[in-house]
Amino acid sequence: MAIFGQETSPGKVTLVTALSGAFLAMLVFVATYDVAVPRVAADDVTTSVTVLNTPPSWTVNAQEATESSSTTPTNSGAVLSFTATAIDSSGDDYFLLICKTNGAPTAVNNARPICNGGSGNQWAISATTTSGAVATASTTTIDTFPFENELNDWYAWICDENPTLARCNATFTTGGGNTASPFVINHVPVFGNISNDGPAIPGDTITWTSVSDDPDTDTVPDTVRLFVCRSNDFNGSYCGAGGSWATSTLVATNAATTTTVRIPTQDRTYAAYVYLVDSHGHAATSTFHNFNSSFVVQNVAPTVTASSIDLLDQDSAGDLTLDVANGTSGPFFVEFEVVDDNSCVNSVAGDEVIYAIANVYRSGITQHGCSDASDYDSNYCYSATSTMQTAHITCTQDGGSCGGADFSEATWTCDFNLWYNADPTDTTTQYEGQNWLVSVQIADDNFATSTLTETTAGGRELASFLAFNVATTSINYGGLEPGSTTTPITVTTDLEAIGNIGLDKDVYGDTMCPTWTTADSCDSNGYQVANDILVAQQRLATSSVAYDAAETYGLAGSTTPVEVLLRLPKTTATDTPETADTYWGIAIPSSISTAGQYTGQNTIIGKKSDPTFWGP
Repeated sequence: MAIFGQETSPGKVTLVTALSGAFLAMLVFVATYDVAVPRVAADDVTTSVTVLNTPPSWTVNAQEATESSSTTPTNSGAVLSFTATAIDSSGDDYFLLICKTNGAPTAVNNARPICNGGSGNQWAISATTTSGAVATASTTTIDTFPFENELNDWYAWICDENPTLARCNATFTTGGGNTASPFVINHVPVFGNISNDGPAIPGDTITWTSVSDDPDTDTVPDTVRLFVCRSNDFNGSYCGAGGSWATSTLVATNAATTTTVRIPTQDRTYAAYVYLVDSHGHAATSTFHNFNSSFVVQNVAPTVTASSIDLLDQDSAGDLTLDVANGTSGPFFVEFEVVDDNSCVNSVAGDEVIYAIANVYRSGITQHGCSDASDYDSNYCYSATSTMQTAHITCTQDGGSCGGADFSEATWTCDFNLWYNADPTDTTTQYEGQNWLVSVQIADDNFATSTLTETTAGGRELASFLAFNVATTSINYGGLEPGSTTTPITVTTDLEAIGNIGLDKDVYGDTMCPTWTTADSCDSNGYQVANDILVAQQRLATSSVAYDAAETYGLAGSTTPVEVLLRLPKTTATDTPETADTYWGIAIPSSISTAGQYTGQNTIIGKKSDPTFWGP
């Protein structure tokens, strides 16, 4: 201190007192004293003082920017922020400092303050913030140190950034209400393993089982939920556009969930991405989260709907009718519906069912009697695997009958021919109490086969088919004198059974004369004794006997045909029709006086015989 004297007036001395400070401008205090001095002149003394820096003041107490509480915790990995507002009397910028302790922090000139106990006790610190502006202190949380605890006390301090005498407010704040200390960290759930119990077939269930729990227990222990998505598209709350296989309920440990494999489902491997989330929506971070726990849907054998199997005539309606003598008639049809729980479309967009066979048979033969190629018989069994190509059964899937991968059904049609000798089952036949049935078997693209399935829709009758042939086109009695007779009778005509029944026949004839042109033309002028041989002069028999034997049949006219009980059996071999001969004889009346060639016409009409004579 220096004191300078200055004379101002007699008896007064003015003292100027100076006080130097570190940070404040000089202030001058002037004091006046009456001092008796022996001098006439007075001195002035200058005074000064420096006012020290003061810390910032709270205007808005600190709080969590987003609630971090037991009911609304902060997920590890998320940003945790705190806000507050302060003013500084000197206009200095300030820091918002969030510490783990309530011990006073250390202010640092022109730098960030330090929490009591060092930086290890710091949760967060703001950037330098203008006096009066809102300060935000943020930190990114993690699942481990220093955020390993659920509940974490915090203490907020404000400190200025003075360059020479930085100060912190001596009062800390800890927020209020739901945004007050402590903040709460929600840790990721533990996802230790995942497995499923596949493979499965359509209609079965697939269960995913996890090794999982959650370490957080504040207030109410956290629970976990397992999501299984069809695609890698989980958005944190649910599966995306790819869809979901299954979702568990919230459980304390080892979340598990189940889905039923719908019918139909194609046989292949299906992706199944698994995700574990806790009750606060926090997802696990282990290698099993987003893991493809895929499963296999196995192939199953297709089936044939027994009630859909239908045996159809050539016109696709009614009972079966033959129309080609001594050959095959057709095509006839078998229609049926196939069902495959792996869909009617396979995983490469082809047909799932690729092969079908149909066996068509007379019901008395039974399914077992017509199930193999060796069982084939043109009379009663048309087995699909036979090598008889003229009656082979060909089956194909109907185009457009499969509706796509979401459908299990498709329709098939088989076509086949029947030989002329196939056993009839209508009335007055050997098997009138039976009918014709069909059994079907199918196979899929993995060669899994259905059972051989017989129709339950009922069979079809096969109608009697009357067909015959007379290979001999003339009866030549040779040369005879009037009054002579052919005996024994030896001239023959044949009759072939080229339908599916046994035969008798009706026969009639007309008068023979030298001028015959058409049936009954010899009778146009009445009976001419000299040149008409009446029809009754002809006789026939089923064997060579005497002309007048009792076994012979006398021929008559068209109005009264003669029924000949030929007893021709039903043909059983396609290449050897059953054949029977008829023996003919004639007696030339003595009244015939005109020599020459006599001509007439006999008509043979095949007819169904009594089935007891058709053979075994």
